[in-house]
Amino acid sequence: MSIYFTCANCGRPFDVAEETVGQTFTCDVCEASLMVPATSQPRPEQEGELSVRQFKKLIRFVAIFFVLAFSAGTIGQFWTLLWDDPLAKQAEESKLRAVNAKRKAEFEVRNAVENRLPNIAYPDLPPPGAFTETPPFNFPTTWVQSKTGEGPGSRMQLRIYLPPGEHADKTLSCVVMPPARANVVAGYPVFPTASFFEAKPFVEAGYVVIVFSLDGQLPKDAFDLPKDEYKKYLNRARKRFDDACFGVANGRAAIEYAVRNLPQVDPQQIYVAGIEAAGSAALLLAENEPRLAGCIALAPCIDIEERAREYLSPWDSVDREQLPSSHADRIQCPVFLFDGKGDPAETIDEIPFFYELLKEHHVNVTLDQVESKDMEGSIMDIGVSHAVDWLKQQADPMKDNSEQPEPTPPSVDD
Repeated sequence: MSIYFTCANCGRPFDVAEETVGQTFTCDVCEASLMVPATSQPRPEQEGELSVRQFKKLIRFVAIFFVLAFSAGTIGQFWTLLWDDPLAKQAEESKLRAVNAKRKAEFEVRNAVENRLPNIAYPDLPPPGAFTETPPFNFPTTWVQSKTGEGPGSRMQLRIYLPPGEHADKTLSCVVMPPARANVVAGYPVFPTASFFEAKPFVEAGYVVIVFSLDGQLPKDAFDLPKDEYKKYLNRARKRFDDACFGVANGRAAIEYAVRNLPQVDPQQIYVAGIEAAGSAALLLAENEPRLAGCIALAPCIDIEERAREYLSPWDSVDREQLPSSHADRIQCPVFLFDGKGDPAETIDEIPFFYELLKEHHVNVTLDQVESKDMEGSIMDIGVSHAVDWLKQQADPMKDNSEQPEPTPPSVDD
């Protein structure tokens, strides 16, 4: 039993043992002299207040609780270190990484261009109509469009140029090419009224030229649209571009069209050519089409990820399957690379890098380097001219292709 009372001077509460009744002491707050009364005053808990003793008990309880909680945590950690098997944990993590790696590998196999191509059907392209000589080239030409449908190539267009004159069956070489105005993130159309000046030098040299469209075409005014609307069109175009294996399905359809519908074309003398982004598409086609006799890539975009930044958001990425460097070991035909060293958009040494990569894989590759202030002019005036000369060398049966040609020394075009 305890005696509860308060200091008459300052109100400081005291709760002392019953044995101290009658003893005097000094209040530790106001220093008044006090005597322990014989009877206890009403305790504050009876008035809804917390007593000093209860407060002290609460503090002790909280302190003990935290000590026990801390001890339990420490013991738990010790138990984990003592009884958990670190080797078993590492084995479990290794197993999880292996499962994730397997899933990633399976996805890459399913997504690989060479595995998707066999599942893409040849588009419903009609036979060529009448060839007419129309400006500005006045070569015999016609335009073909596939019938409506779904799937890659279902809306393809072809512009076909023939060299003037009569030609017996299988006497002409053929060059298939994507449009030079193509970009690296989407497709590009071949409109019936469009003229393709990149085709002219090849036709003048006696080659059949087929300019083929790339699936995933953007509207003409797409780049002028509001950002959200542009993004919507771009995502849709990129999906169709991806479904067509980044233009490989379109190029393969153009080759098949030449074999099926143009008797003048020698199936053993079909080449692919492209400029800049179309040059990348040409390389990708050469990496996946064994029927090609050669590939011409004029100032191709090798570092596609860098070139795509002007079209994509920072968080968008380019599929690895689209990179020519990812499949360099699969090229079986000779390759002609033109490097316009004056191209401000070119990543430093990207074309020489690809040239060395092809040499490592024992590809018959020629590198033609030209320094020029006028990049576009150097491609059309020098690059295409040199490419035509290279094509003629490929058709020469006396040419020895057993040795790798060295790159042409850089020349300066003022």
